[in-house]
Amino acid sequence: MTYRRIIYSSQATQHFNKRDLLDLLHDARAFNTIDNITGVLMHKDGLFVQVIEGDHNIIDDLLNRLRRDIRHSKIKIIDDQTVKTRLFGIWSMGCADFDDPSLSLIPGIRTDLSDPKVVEDLINRLPQVADILLENIAM
Repeated sequence: MTYRRIIYSSQATQHFNKRDLLDLLHDARAFNTIDNITGVLMHKDGLFVQVIEGDHNIIDDLLNRLRRDIRHSKIKIIDDQTVKTRLFGIWSMGCADFDDPSLSLIPGIRTDLSDPKVVEDLINRLPQVADILLENIAM
């Protein structure tokens, strides 16, 4: 079996406080569990970077929903590939909120997601990032 893995970035259209982010995660986890989608959401200063993995058609449907979601704009697909294994297989949606200073202390995690070179580095190190997130961030 193969999966589709997409990495995308987007800009929040409103300020996300902790409660807003928790509400977003709650909704994402509910839908993702039903659709067997896994991934991780990273947030810093209103910028989101998300990795989503799942069945090809279901990821297409999710992308269409994301594009209609008024909570964010400027969706940019950074990477789109077919893979044999999931990096975040046990997460219906993990989260790293880099606005929380304690999370920026995790070794190997970069926090300036507005810099394209940092985003490229994240993609290149995705397997390492997955291991670090799985070991250090509570679901």
